Amino acid sequence: VILAHAGCYVPASFACLSPLAKVFARMGVSESLVRNQSHFLAETSELAHVLSNATERSLVLLDEVGRATSTRDGAALAYSVAEHLAADLRCLTLFTSHISELSALCAYEPAVRLLMLEAKTSTNGDAGGGGAHNNNNNNAAIPKLHFTYALLSLSDGALPPQYGVALAQAVGMPASVVARAAEISKRCDERAGAFLERAAHDGGARGGAKDGGVEMREAASAFVNALREVNKKS
Repeated sequence: VILAHAGCYVPASFACLSPLAKVFARMGVSESLVRNQSHFLAETSELAHVLSNATERSLVLLDEVGRATSTRDGAALAYSVAEHLAADLRCLTLFTSHISELSALCAYEPAVRLLMLEAKTSTNGDAGGGGAHNNNNNNAAIPKLHFTYALLSLSDGALPPQYGVALAQAVGMPASVVARAAEISKRCDERAGAFLERAAHDGGARGGAKDGGVEMREAASAFVNALREVNKKS
């Protein structure tokens, strides 16, 4: 984008870019003990600047909003920020996040597109791949992970696949820990799927009695409840 605006060569086979007024980026870890600023304080301060100054003629790049605070508040903040950028500011945005429930925005914001980097899985290890694989038979049901880094487009509102447990197995975490994580992940995925269905049905409840991040706070509460149910195992 910057190269095109400067009239320079753009390393692409084709590019069609609209004129932009400003580019805003909030990425990486930026805590400063010298200035008495935690990562979350620095992140939210920079986010406040972006949201206060960005317009529909801006390009906004955000990475992992809300990761430096609790699951509940972080998810609620990420959801509200993404929703505000898509529905209110309507600016060109690249918003990367591991919070899969954000995909609910696709169900009622037509401008939102859900993309992910491809990772293929296999149960027999034929596809190869690096890392110290744990071959314990107790983890046979957990697929092995092979990154291709191809950019994929998912259907609107689809819950992106999760590979954290498979990666934990690939680097050699104890089999009992991996198996327990897989059990918890399955329960949480069930709750997340129910949340996405409700969000699509309600249309986000924007402009109603609920504030912008209430759905994510409810989803986070469901996540905690799922953990409690798993913990009741005999």
